[in-house]
Amino acid sequence: DSNKIIPLYMTPAAAGYASPALGDDYEDYEVAADSEADFAVRIAGDSMEPRFVNGQTVWVKAAQDANNGDIVLCTLNDQGYCKKLRKDENGIALISLNKKYAPIPVREEDEFRIAGIVVG
Repeated sequence: DSNKIIPLYMTPAAAGYASPALGDDYEDYEVAADSEADFAVRIAGDSMEPRFVNGQTVWVKAAQDANNGDIVLCTLNDQGYCKKLRKDENGIALISLNKKYAPIPVREEDEFRIAGIVVG
């Protein structure tokens, strides 16, 4: 029963997550050895309730791309987000699970980068 250590990033970004790209502000976090997670972040805000609540730690598998419907950690114009990814004929949008937040469209001129997929 060995575990592995992954970084838990401390810096919460607005409505989302701490980006591994934003610095070395993390502590070691222990997960099961067979976990898919490459890093962990704490959710900030209520935009992903009821599934994820403010302050909850989520585990993330590093990825550059994701499928329609995946919960992703991403940056959009240097803002970090944890959102459900919607890809369709209208393009890409970031969807909050909390219905009081409108979808965030990703436009062609935006700087958009996926950091990973939430796996737990």
